[in-house]
Amino acid sequence: MEDENITSSRVKQLVKGANVDPLDIIRQVKIIGSVVKKAKSLEIAVLIPIIVRDKVIGIFIIGPKMSGDSFTDADLKTLEIISGQTASAIEQARLYEDDQTKSEFVSIASHELLTPTTAIEGYLSMILDEHMANVDETARKYLERVQTSAHRLSNLVKDLLSVSRLEAGRIKVKIEPVQVEPLIENVVSDLLPTTQEKRLSLTFLKPDETLPLCLADPDKLTQIIINMVGNAIKYTPEGSVLVLAESVDDKIKITVEDTGVGIKQEDLPHLFEKFYRVDNTETVGIVGSGLGLYISKSMVELMDGTIDVESTEWHGSRFIVTLPAVADSEEEQIVESKK
Repeated sequence: MEDENITSSRVKQLVKGANVDPLDIIRQVKIIGSVVKKAKSLEIAVLIPIIVRDKVIGIFIIGPKMSGDSFTDADLKTLEIISGQTASAIEQARLYEDDQTKSEFVSIASHELLTPTTAIEGYLSMILDEHMANVDETARKYLERVQTSAHRLSNLVKDLLSVSRLEAGRIKVKIEPVQVEPLIENVVSDLLPTTQEKRLSLTFLKPDETLPLCLADPDKLTQIIINMVGNAIKYTPEGSVLVLAESVDDKIKITVEDTGVGIKQEDLPHLFEKFYRVDNTETVGIVGSGLGLYISKSMVELMDGTIDVESTEWHGSRFIVTLPAVADSEEEQIVESKK
């Protein structure tokens, strides 16, 4: 093959990455024509393969030194290091591009799915409204199952959209002084009907005195409380779910306790990871995406807070969100400004 007539006289020195022959390197990266044509018109001193995951993805072609001196072992070692750093940079760039592409796809797909799922839920609610449509019992039963599935799909789409926005840095928080008690009361009131099918009590144990204001985004904090209380209800077949709020030092703590199935100790370190779900005999039939706690943790951290968990299998769980409180002097100023 004419392309292989690159003689050893033209390749004076060679760093053999992974003991690969330079001609094999050229063939592997599929640039025989362009490289060899240039090789015949250039004086080549060194060919260095760029290798990523044992695969040659390119070549450094280096001409002779302008001084005419030969490359020393130190020179070749430096070039090997540069080749390795280049390969690492290329690999990181590719991984970043892959992650960006996946993130953009998930974001676009989730956004496009959100509109039709919202419409489906809306029309199903209208059909099941006795004042708007007459539906026989058999059809109603089937439609209610469809409605449940549509609601589940809608929640999954919203979770995926939240994750893609979080990872792209597109979720912004608006920190402001917030009174947490009304937020908790609203969440408990909204979720109370979901406990009626279980032998389960849901209670907000209000503090004796009004708590200091909390520094948080009220919408994000509401979403976090909904997730915590919703999980407690979901994983508690019977017993109780208790929500508490307290002021500790310069922090506001919101705690959700349940008497549910609990969590194994080996699962606790992974609980806030994406798509991680606890697996035991009591959770087999419980649906979920494994994204709620990941989203909650990310949002809490955006508000300079923390979320922790304490649990023992079969003995319930306790989730604690801790957020900064407004200092007394700042709270007095806020009260005065509202007068």
